[in-house]
Amino acid sequence: MEINKTIPQEIIPAKQEVRQYDYGFLQQQKIAVEQDLANIVSRHATELEAAQANVDEVDNLLLEADKLGIQ
Repeated sequence: MEINKTIPQEIIPAKQEVRQYDYGFLQQQKIAVEQDLANIVSRHATELEAAQANVDEVDNLLLEADKLGIQ
């Protein structure tokens, strides 16, 4: 498979790039980019859980402070 791709003029004026891909390479690329995506999703899920835990902790502390009349 051969793909013609025009590189935007902001980068290199009027340059055309020709790339050739074989089917096996594309299959490996698919596996690699799917794994990258899974890693990103997993990392973000972990970060979201940690951020939510921080918000929950502050909310609980504010609730306890309100119960004790602390402002």
